[in-house]
Order: sequence, then structure tokens, then C-alpha cells
Amino acid sequence: MSSSVLCLLITIIFSLPRVRGISPQVFNIVSNATCLEPDYTWMNNTEHQSPCLAVAYVIAACDGDTWTQPALPPGYSYDSPNGTTATPCYCSWSCYNLMMACTLCQSPAYASDLKTWPSFSQNCPSNYKDEVFPQGYVLANNASSIPYWATIDPTTWPSELFDITQAESYANQSKSTFLHLLPNPLICPQAIPTTFPPI
Repeated sequence: MSSSVLCLLITIIFSLPRVRGISPQVFNIVSNATCLEPDYTWMNNTEHQSPCLAVAYVIAACDGDTWTQPALPPGYSYDSPNGTTATPCYCSWSCYNLMMACTLCQSPAYASDLKTWPSFSQNCPSNYKDEVFPQGYVLANNASSIPYWATIDPTTWPSELFDITQAESYANQSKSTFLHLLPNPLICPQAIPTTFPPI
């Protein structure tokens, strides 16, 4: 089966109405951070989630499907992974990129609060720092995705610091979206076809 057919099937299955009272797990993934509109809507994923909510989904995948990504007060920056929070999800490229985007989208004045990748990942085991998103984990309830620009290796940003101009350029290229609906990553086109191609 081709990947485009698989993407379509997964999209259909997870867009079907859920039966009430049968959910085996409660998910508590939220963000009260607000991105400035419309300047940063290009950062949203295919579910129209801000990078702040998307990063909450990424971190929650390794944290019991529970995470709150707070709004950032002026003069503060988001915590880097530490000895207790350094999970494969928190140390992933997508987490770094989404978290830095979440910082910037709340206010351009927060640019000075960005962290370089080496600073952000300094407490991460080396085997946690080489993936877009760790294999074997899924985004909770299959309700989120990672936009292409957030999959970029942070070591390739100038000075290893998230670059909003380059990220927007990647976003404008209509590249594939990175979905973690299965234990192994699946790359789906931005526009999933509405008819089945021949198998």
C-alpha cells in the first residue's frame, strides 16, 4: 500500500466521530500561550494548532500524555530539558524548534529569550538529540502533527539558533507534514487527496 493511501486511511479513521464513554485514556495537553495573529499563522500545523500547543503534544508523548505549555512572561525563557525532564521527546529537534517558535510568536520582543540548540540540549543524552521525534512514541490521540519547518536539524540553523526567517521560508515551500500516528513516523503530503489513487 502506498504511503499516500495509508495517510488518507489514517486521516479518515481518525476523523470519524468518537463514541462517547469508550475512551481508554484521558489526555490533558493544553497551552494558554497565545500567538500574535495573523503574523504567525504560518507556524500552525495542519490541525491549525499553534507551535505552543504542538510542542505540548510533542513533550506529552513522553510524559504520560499530559503537558501544559504556559504563556511566557516578559523577561523569561522556557526551561531547557534537565536531569528530570530530559526525555527523548523533550530533547528532540521538533521540541526545540516548536518551543523557540512558541517563544517568538508571543512577542517579537522575546527574541532575546531564545536559546541556541547547544544550550537547550546540553542536559540531553547524546542518543536523544539526533531525531525529529523519537521512534516508538505517538502524539496523543493522534490529534496533532509536526510541521515541516519544525523538523529541521537545529545544528543547521545559523549559529545553531532557531531562525524564524528560514523557518518561514520552509513553511512556504508546502513540504510534507510529519505525522506520528503510528510507532514509526509517517510523512504525509500537506494536501491529502480526497480520492484513492490506484493501489
